Amino acid sequence: TLASRLSLPLGLAAAEPLLDTLDGLSESDERQARAVGDLLVSLGTDGGEAIAARMPLASWATQKRLLAILARLPVLPEGFVPSDYTMHPDEGVRMEALRLMLLRESYRDRALKIAIADSDERMMRLGLTAALDSCPASVVPVILRRLSDGELDREPTVLAIRVLAASKTRTALDHLLGIAVRKRRFWGRSLAPKSPEVIAALNGLAQHWAQDSKVKGVIALAAKSGDPEMRAAVDLPETRR
Repeated sequence: TLASRLSLPLGLAAAEPLLDTLDGLSESDERQARAVGDLLVSLGTDGGEAIAARMPLASWATQKRLLAILARLPVLPEGFVPSDYTMHPDEGVRMEALRLMLLRESYRDRALKIAIADSDERMMRLGLTAALDSCPASVVPVILRRLSDGELDREPTVLAIRVLAASKTRTALDHLLGIAVRKRRFWGRSLAPKSPEVIAALNGLAQHWAQDSKVKGVIALAAKSGDPEMRAAVDLPETRR
């Protein structure tokens, strides 16, 4: 486009009018905002530096858009700290800051901890969903605190249990066993009554610890259960080896 052909040679000089344009757009002008964002991204380092300088002065709606643009840059501007915006009063700004951090390996662990600890359920779900792919051991205590505080609804609780299993840590294993198994005084162990949480714990144990000596007995109990969901939770390739 003509705008892109003009902006590239101008570099930093083109960034300021683009940022002014972005700040003047309403929240419904997403198509135009995307076009301006494309131009800012095309400016590379110059665009990033201009965005970082504008961030503290911009409206909340524009800050949200600027964070999304920064997330598309290969390198963040020197001195820009995205975690500064994870405590922002506006939920949308916090969300974009966390999304940006989750895309950068150097910020990912901290972003997961911040998101999962957040009282806002959308933020927490963002962190838990991201942690499903890879959950560092350092994040496990944060998940356990959220599970122990008793304030989570069932759906995020089940998601948190799945993330715990994905962490493959010993602490997670002990917690999953505590969910799935009830100890009896005279007859050893039995499975806990069926619930979405127990199903998720059994599935996690079967998926990640099928060869563990403690888990084998639990899998055997579930495999002999009269409930088809309990049996299906442990009927995985890992348990048939």
